[in-house]
Amino acid sequence: MGLERSQWFTTEKLHRIQSTKLRKIVETAYMDVPFYRMTYDQDMVQKIQQHGSTSIDCLPIFSKTDLSKIPLKQRTSSKVNPVQCLRRTTSGTSGEPFVILETKKSAAYWKALILRALWAYGVRPGDKVVRFLPRLGLQHIGFFWDNLFNLPSLRPAFIDLSDEVAANIQQIMKIRPHVLYIQPSSLVRLMNYLEKREMKLCFRKILTMGETLTQTLRRRFEDFFSAEVYDRYSTVEVGNIAWECPTHTAYHINVDSVVLEVVNAKTAGRGVTKGEAVVTCLYRYATPIIRYKTGDLVEVVDDECPCGRGLPLLKSVEGRIVDCIVRKDGELISPYAIASRLEHVNGVRRFKVLQDKNYSVEVFVVPSDDVDGEKLVNSVKAELSEILRGLDFGVKLVDKIVEQQGKKFKMVESLVER
Repeated sequence: MGLERSQWFTTEKLHRIQSTKLRKIVETAYMDVPFYRMTYDQDMVQKIQQHGSTSIDCLPIFSKTDLSKIPLKQRTSSKVNPVQCLRRTTSGTSGEPFVILETKKSAAYWKALILRALWAYGVRPGDKVVRFLPRLGLQHIGFFWDNLFNLPSLRPAFIDLSDEVAANIQQIMKIRPHVLYIQPSSLVRLMNYLEKREMKLCFRKILTMGETLTQTLRRRFEDFFSAEVYDRYSTVEVGNIAWECPTHTAYHINVDSVVLEVVNAKTAGRGVTKGEAVVTCLYRYATPIIRYKTGDLVEVVDDECPCGRGLPLLKSVEGRIVDCIVRKDGELISPYAIASRLEHVNGVRRFKVLQDKNYSVEVFVVPSDDVDGEKLVNSVKAELSEILRGLDFGVKLVDKIVEQQGKKFKMVESLVER
């Protein structure tokens, strides 16, 4: 497999591969996607063709807010049939729903990047893997995981994190997985439940993704579950960006598949640069994402990894902060279970879920233009009534959601003391 070989190429060779792929996706986006046709000019495209990724800064940077305002039709390639694509909606931790289209080809490439990391961690056919997903994500399983490289034994078992934690644990005990693939906040939810009942579960490997994994949490997970923990940096919009080296030295950036830039950069130590992450996905052509500001702060390090891989190193990722909603009995509700319910409600432009110290929950929603406010409020209440059962909650339409200066925005935030 090409991705299995390319991780061992020299950094110089990997950057040549990256430049070749960047030239292709920029030219294709310019020719086939109305939005990029209107945004780019011939000079920009020519600079990329001549200099590759070294001249990528000639292209404009876009945020999620910018792209969410562009109709999906204008961001979609004329060479793609949307009916044959998977429509994916994500807010990440921004609380700002955003739609992309996934093709079977891009989904296969996404799986290949996952498999590269799993193989590096020693996961092999026959190992049982469990992946936690919100309910909306579970509806997409067939599109991504059917016939995974003709290795059906590597197909994960999927667990709905919207279910009660007791049901989640029963499923885990029934499957007895070797590998658990989960968000840190969801793993905290499992761990707290088990600790209170003096129960124990053990895994060989735990793979985390989707939000910041602190060193404190890593140690707690390793001690409690007797597992080796690996982290991954990815977003739905731009795919798999980086994955933790098996040596735990740092994260390997998938430069054969993405371009990760650090903008507004500052030196953070010898050979270390810290700044805002701007990412270009090199394998998604249906709705290309080029120079996309993820909202995360990252540190990249100019050094070689002792594992021998040529993939450059990402030292750390700061951001993607989320809280769990807390029931009065102490059970935690995953923020991703809540987000997955809101992301596909028509008329929701942005949202924030805030739980007060008294356990009550307020859902703030910025509506799209020309939406019926009363119907939108009722739709949001209907979506959340099951998952927030037992808690007082209300829905409030607002013109904007104010972010605290100097603090990472939280899509779901709980003020309940724990």
